[in-house]
Amino acid sequence: MSANLRNVFVLQIIAVLFAMLNLSNIKIEYVADFLPLFDVMIIYYFAVLKPDVFMVWFLFLLGIISDSINGFPLGVTSLCYILLVKLFRVLNQRMMMQENFHQIFGQFIAFTFSILFLKWMIISIYHFKTYNIINPIIQLVVTCTIYVLMHRVFDFLDKKLLGNS
Repeated sequence: MSANLRNVFVLQIIAVLFAMLNLSNIKIEYVADFLPLFDVMIIYYFAVLKPDVFMVWFLFLLGIISDSINGFPLGVTSLCYILLVKLFRVLNQRMMMQENFHQIFGQFIAFTFSILFLKWMIISIYHFKTYNIINPIIQLVVTCTIYVLMHRVFDFLDKKLLGNS
């Protein structure tokens, strides 16, 4: 196994661990629904900004893991990840995104909002019930706030594991 392949595997393990952090069925009053979406953060960084790191099969697998842990219908999260990563990759190519953090952060906000809204909509349709939209909005704010710090962590991982500067 080459060093680069091994380092990508390490990043994938980290992404799986991040997905496991997003247990929505943890019973911590007033906190459980507002945990930051660490899996969305790492997917955005290593699938949208660095499109050669996380492949579609890995996004599918990560979504299945997330759905099974959180009790969502299998495939909902995978569908959201794959559709939105593909969409935002195309947008990046068309807009020729540069390494400007303000642009990256603005796009992350749009990416996170899209995932939360699409998942909320699919689950509401699946269960024939309109769920509260306030929790996803608060989760969006918390996730976007934490992303500022996590972007630095991902820059560090990118530099150390993949050798990118």
